[in-house]
Amino acid sequence: MVIGKLLRIVAAAVVLAAAALIGWRVLAPAEVFESSVRSGAGRSDGEPATGAYPVAVTLPPGVTGKTTLAPLIVDGRIRVYAGERLVKADGPVEAKTMSTARWSYRRWPERLTGIVAVAATVVTRWSDGDVVALDGRTGELAWRAGGPAAEPFAGRTGSAAVWAPPGLHTAGTSVLITDGRQLIARAAADGTQRWAVPLPPGCGDGFVTTGGRYVCGAGAWDVLSGTVVRGWPTGPFTAVGCDVARSGCAGLRDGSGQGWLTGARRPERAPALDAPDATAAADLVLTVSGGGAVVPGVTASGGAVVPGVTASGGAVVPGVTASGGAVVPGVIASGGAVTASGGAVVASRAGREVWRWSGAARVLGVRGGRAVLLAADRRLIVLDAATGVLRAEFPLYVPKERVEAWKPDRWQLTDGYLAVERLQPSAGTDPDEANHFYTTDPVVIAAL
Repeated sequence: MVIGKLLRIVAAAVVLAAAALIGWRVLAPAEVFESSVRSGAGRSDGEPATGAYPVAVTLPPGVTGKTTLAPLIVDGRIRVYAGERLVKADGPVEAKTMSTARWSYRRWPERLTGIVAVAATVVTRWSDGDVVALDGRTGELAWRAGGPAAEPFAGRTGSAAVWAPPGLHTAGTSVLITDGRQLIARAAADGTQRWAVPLPPGCGDGFVTTGGRYVCGAGAWDVLSGTVVRGWPTGPFTAVGCDVARSGCAGLRDGSGQGWLTGARRPERAPALDAPDATAAADLVLTVSGGGAVVPGVTASGGAVVPGVTASGGAVVPGVTASGGAVVPGVIASGGAVTASGGAVVASRAGREVWRWSGAARVLGVRGGRAVLLAADRRLIVLDAATGVLRAEFPLYVPKERVEAWKPDRWQLTDGYLAVERLQPSAGTDPDEANHFYTTDPVVIAAL
């Protein structure tokens, strides 16, 4: 009897220990890398390497597919997605739908806050402040570093994380990380800290100019050295003509509403940018007004609105809407000024008209020598940015998809592709509301 009791006690102890071990495995902090890609010339079993890195291709203009999550197009070859606690990639960019992940990286219990990419390096930021860089070709760890904590992104598509990551910016070969109190620059290739500076009160999250400045509501800093740059106008600023991650911004409006081009080391006065709906592209000015090209009630899509800073190019910070119920699209380009007004898009340089496109449209951007417009009937118009000659024109719908009205929210424009997140016309600012997105696969991707 004594032996039986001892055996029962031992058995109970074993069960408790096993339960504790299972609980630890489930609840303990963890990170998991998964990949279908093998680096090197071959596998240890003698078979060829699997999951070859997609080849960048040039496709005829047209819709290529749609996705459930918003993709960050990286290196023109893969698509990177944001989940609550994971980052994953598929490819190629022209795939019709989301496919089996080439690689994924998960963390627990931390949550993802944002993603940026420099060449093929994918840099992720997490709620505990860790910055983890991955090789976009294989998903392998490139480097990691600590940093200030950040809030996780909101919304099921992850567009806020991949197109408007809070406190994450790119500047050449550097990644800039900020919490509004400190700004840190790291080399995207290996994570080496290049410099770190404290930020003054009221700075908030800012933007990076094409001229190599980090600008917030309280000042400007050189992105190469971190030194303060004097002689800038007084904020708060409205950044215009930005790429994703509020980087590569071509212009701004200062606290008094005056417009400036920011392609040089110091801002250059541009009176045409004074218009509240104007944006910039290199040495150009683009103004959107009238003509029914701007959809009322859209969140600050194609731009970012941040404390002390509003931007009209690239993406949007979640939970903030554009004032006046209208949205100013952003662009990145070289060429002339482009004005969309009165049902026409006019390109001009130094006040002189270069070309004109007739019709109500929104300027989504200018990249790779192409001016990309979204017409009121949701046709994508692709023009030669230098001459205005029509290169392509097609409906921004997937084949066999229902053709109904929708409004654009955020988007990414690259040299070869456009990805747009589509909302129901009645959608508000809450991404979790019912019937917010156009379809269950709300992001449409098109080759340019």
